[in-house]
Amino acid sequence: MVCSPYTLGQAQAHLRASPVGSRIEFIQADPLDFLEGTTKTYTTAVLAQCVWYFSSPKTFTKILAALAPRVQRICISEYALTATDPRATPHVLAALTQASLECRKPRSESNIRTVLSPAALKSAAAGIGLVLVKEEIVIPPEGMFDGRWEVSAVLADEFEKEVLARIEDEREKALVLAMRDGVKSARDAMKARGEAVLTMDIWLATYTISKID
Repeated sequence: MVCSPYTLGQAQAHLRASPVGSRIEFIQADPLDFLEGTTKTYTTAVLAQCVWYFSSPKTFTKILAALAPRVQRICISEYALTATDPRATPHVLAALTQASLECRKPRSESNIRTVLSPAALKSAAAGIGLVLVKEEIVIPPEGMFDGRWEVSAVLADEFEKEVLARIEDEREKALVLAMRDGVKSARDAMKARGEAVLTMDIWLATYTISKID
């Protein structure tokens, strides 16, 4: 049995119960608005599995640019769009399929709104002068069920209904439905082998701020 994702409240409670919980302050605010309203500086800024929630690629670039004068380093964690373990391939396909629908919405509330690959993230960081110190690809533990949840979301009847209702161009509609079929075929092939869907690789990167003399 696969459990459901943590709610925001559950995640915060889990962090508060950790050894560093007493040092954490949760602030509900747009990150750009927050940074504009304070002059505080920080040792490290961490963007953890959040870039795909942004409304556009420009949001990521703007956040990096706003952080650069305030921090000594920036750490980024985001899905890599690769599957070192082939059992994570359906997750990669599902993420791209979901994004192909969400990018057509003026406003999206999905957890996949703007898909950026590690190459795109590195290009954006380099564009504002950040210096890449270290990067690596890690394979998530099998107990991380995001891959299963994303695949299930794409294969749900509600997803197909939304594609049919929202996408007017017949070729675009056929493309998204074909991508969905690809997810199903990959998932079914794994089920036939008695395997479960895993979560795709995660890209980790550490940047320092380039100082101009």
